[in-house]
Amino acid sequence: MAGSLNVTPLQGKIIIDIDKAPTEKKSAGGIIMAEINPAPINTATVLAVPHGRYENGILLPCEVKVGDRVVFQPMTQVSVKIGEVEYFAISEGNIICILNDTKGVSDGK
Repeated sequence: MAGSLNVTPLQGKIIIDIDKAPTEKKSAGGIIMAEINPAPINTATVLAVPHGRYENGILLPCEVKVGDRVVFQPMTQVSVKIGEVEYFAISEGNIICILNDTKGVSDGK
């Protein structure tokens, strides 16, 4: 799902591809362990951004760009189906930070 999309979101919305949770974990002995309550995933890759957003009649540029890895507030995304693929839209204001160095950050893929 990586890459940019042929869409332009509006009203300060960002289209993201949320990182996938690992499906299973194995112990050192090879035993598969299922997670009962996995932590919510709140990292994603930005796939599409708007031209900006208006505040007090002034067009402000978007602070994130396509390809950025971001941390966002959980439970703020809205499902968006484009073609046969499900993506998510969030407001730019719900992005907490851009991950500049992703070493040590699991993307779940």
